[in-house]
Amino acid sequence: MRNFFGFIVITALVCLASSCNKDTPDSPEAGPLDKFSVSPSKKVYFPTTGNVLMACPNGKPEDTSDIWTIAPHQYDSGTWPTGTTGRVCIQIGSWLGTDCVPKADWAYKVGDSSLRVLSIDEWHYLVSYGDKKNSTREGLVAYGVTVAGVPNCVIIYPDGYRGKIVKDGDTTTYNDVSEWKAADKEHVVCLPVWGFDVYGCYWSSSTSGSKTYVFSWVYDRPYYNGVTQLNTSERACVRLVRDVK
Repeated sequence: MRNFFGFIVITALVCLASSCNKDTPDSPEAGPLDKFSVSPSKKVYFPTTGNVLMACPNGKPEDTSDIWTIAPHQYDSGTWPTGTTGRVCIQIGSWLGTDCVPKADWAYKVGDSSLRVLSIDEWHYLVSYGDKKNSTREGLVAYGVTVAGVPNCVIIYPDGYRGKIVKDGDTTTYNDVSEWKAADKEHVVCLPVWGFDVYGCYWSSSTSGSKTYVFSWVYDRPYYNGVTQLNTSERACVRLVRDVK
């Protein structure tokens, strides 16, 4: 009995010294490392399993039979999971009037009004790009990464991430599906290119006349081809976020 109580006391002291190995975030907020700063004062979650999908069973965009949903995996790129012809990318020109706000319509399409699209300034802060470079997000993005067989993805890590961070152009680490599943559980974000191409392009909520700003990349370089805006009749991918309250 004495040995038993001695074991309990020693165990309690070890737990107090190590906080029982509980992982706590670097920020004062409680909870896991699942938040992403998109400005000095705002953070978001990436709560969905992947990009927005629009399927066109009749082969015609904006048909009444179109099906809207969320891709089952972050790396899903251009393939409808049930085998029906579909697209990850969305043509917004014909179903959004010039006075509409893209983020509201995309959230409505998938049935969750708490979701939205990042502004272009938020995209740039998130990946620490251009005049939005910042120490909070620096070093937490990698371009041109292969994930589960899908090449040229962008990988974005949460604030304060403590796990393995891959480098630009990594084709092996997350190509191992078990490695990617482990990263996915740690809230690491994967943005795939469309249709296994080399070019990635994601809508923002920032518009200028008939054009909308986009976050884009080619291979392992952001904006390598200079594309910063698209006409609203063109297609780009959509990843939705939710604000941290």
